[in-house]
Amino acid sequence: MAAVAPVMIVTILIILMLQLQSMSRMAMVFMTAPLGLIGVVIALLVTRAPLGFVAILGVIALSAMTMRNSVILIDQIRAEMEEGLDPWNAVVEAAVHRTRPVVLTATATVLAMVPLTRSVFWGPMAIAIMGGLIVATFLTIFFLPALYVAWFRVKRGDASTGRSCTCACSGACTLSRSFVRDGMSSMSFFRRTTIRAPSSARSVGILASKDALSGNEQPALKAVMAGAFGV
Repeated sequence: MAAVAPVMIVTILIILMLQLQSMSRMAMVFMTAPLGLIGVVIALLVTRAPLGFVAILGVIALSAMTMRNSVILIDQIRAEMEEGLDPWNAVVEAAVHRTRPVVLTATATVLAMVPLTRSVFWGPMAIAIMGGLIVATFLTIFFLPALYVAWFRVKRGDASTGRSCTCACSGACTLSRSFVRDGMSSMSFFRRTTIRAPSSARSVGILASKDALSGNEQPALKAVMAGAFGV
C-alpha cells in the first residue's frame, strides 16, 4: 500500500488540475482532504471501534468524498463569477446554492452506512465514513468559503457599484434600470419637443408631459404633435 500511495496522490492531483485548471484551486481542494479525520477519530473513540485496515479504507474513501464536495463548491464560485457577480458575492451565492445538494448527498451516504455498522468486518469502515463525513460536510460548507476568501484576498463588494446584486434580485435590478432609462428618455424627448414648439403651444406641451408622467403616452404624443405642428 505504501508503494501505491505516491501514484494515487499524483493521479488525484492530475485529475484535480484537469478539472479546476488552476494550481491554487487544486492545492486548496487537496488541503480539504484531511478535514474528515476529526470526525473519524471522534466516531471511532465513541464506538470503541478499531482503527484497522477497513477503517483506513474508509478514511481514503472519505477523503475522496470531501474533495468532491470542495470541487463542486469551487466550480460553483467560478460559475457565479462568470455570470457577473463580484468575487465576494460569488462566494456567498455559491455557498448558499450548494449547501442543500452537499448536505443531502452526505445525509444519503451516512444513512446508507447505517446497516454496515453492525458488521464485524465492515463496521469500522462504516463508522469512520459516517463520523468523518458529518464533520467534513460541515467544515466544507463553512471552512472552504472562508479559505477561498483568505487565499485570494477577496474584499467585500461595494453595494453602491450595483455589482453586488444577488441572483435573486438581479432581474429586479435590471428591470428597475430599464424603467429609469426609459423614463429619462421620455422626459428628454418631451423637453426637447416643448422647447422647439412655438410659444403658443408650450402650454400644450407641458400638459402633454404631465400626461406622459401619468402613463398616458399616446394622448401625450398626440397633444405634442398637435401643438408643435398645428395639426
